[in-house]
Amino acid sequence: MADRDENNENMVIVDDDGEFDDDEDGEETSTAPNVSVAVRIQEFPQECFKDTAIRKGAFFCEACREEISVKRSTIINHINTHKHLSGKEKLHQKAKRERDLAEVLRAYDEENHPIGETLSMNTRVFRLKVVTAFMKAGIAINKINCFRSILEESAYKLTDRTNMAQLIPVVHQEEKKNTLEELTGREISIVFDGTTRLGEALVIIVRFLDSEWKIQQRLLRFLLLAKSLAGEEVAREIISVLAR
Repeated sequence: MADRDENNENMVIVDDDGEFDDDEDGEETSTAPNVSVAVRIQEFPQECFKDTAIRKGAFFCEACREEISVKRSTIINHINTHKHLSGKEKLHQKAKRERDLAEVLRAYDEENHPIGETLSMNTRVFRLKVVTAFMKAGIAINKINCFRSILEESAYKLTDRTNMAQLIPVVHQEEKKNTLEELTGREISIVFDGTTRLGEALVIIVRFLDSEWKIQQRLLRFLLLAKSLAGEEVAREIISVLAR
């Protein structure tokens, strides 16, 4: 579509997107598409776009965690990149992971009926993910309050550190379940050792090869003891671990 400026003989070309192209002198007349974010999101329903961008004339791509212009050519180029396709796959894995966590919480509820079990499952799954992340990073749970404002900024509400700590047994159950699934059907080696350096302790570790032939190891047990164990007692602990 072509429009003529009454005060200028140059032609202004507007394409089907409502985006202004260069005039005859090669000067760009506008860089902002005349299309709303909502319209663009509706045009790409299979993509993980949200109208949460800060910048005007852009939307947020959840797969890539970045803002994208509403210009159609930019969108098409973006959704065909390896980064975007990989990000979408990670989102699918995230959704599956959250469904698994929801099942873990439901099973835990049936046995323990913890505080907060009536909250929405999305909120509880988010809290469980936060506790898991803190434990994997080696950050004390009582530090959660220091991160609470930023963690809640674009997600669900957390709770006091005391209540968050009550999710630790759920994390433990999930870790045991995941470890069992990893080890099922595999050849494994058991490593155990003790130390008296800072107190009597016994550690039992399992090592195995994953599907990519990479060596993996998992901590199965860490015991603080009143005294060192004899050979039969160590064997009993190892059998106890394997039986679980």
